[in-house]
Amino acid sequence: MRITVLGCWSPYPRAGGACPGYLLEFFDYRLLLECGNGSFSHLQAVTDFRTLDGAIITHFHEDHAADLFCLRHALMGSIVKVRTFW
Repeated sequence: MRITVLGCWSPYPRAGGACPGYLLEFFDYRLLLECGNGSFSHLQAVTDFRTLDGAIITHFHEDHAADLFCLRHALMGSIVKVRTFW
């Protein structure tokens, strides 16, 4: 397994940084854990976001989920299956 830290600042990113975001890669599976403010741009710097197999958000605070809306907008029309757990 490989873990790439996309961001770790909270509750707001420092200049050039990002709030929590982690790319988890194991075998051929790629998972985004958290998608805080700024993490989506850092994700694009290391991989093609369209290759993600899924995303997990631990809780819906902006410093953990703000860029989820950017990711969703970028993927419009690309999402085949979405499962939401509440």
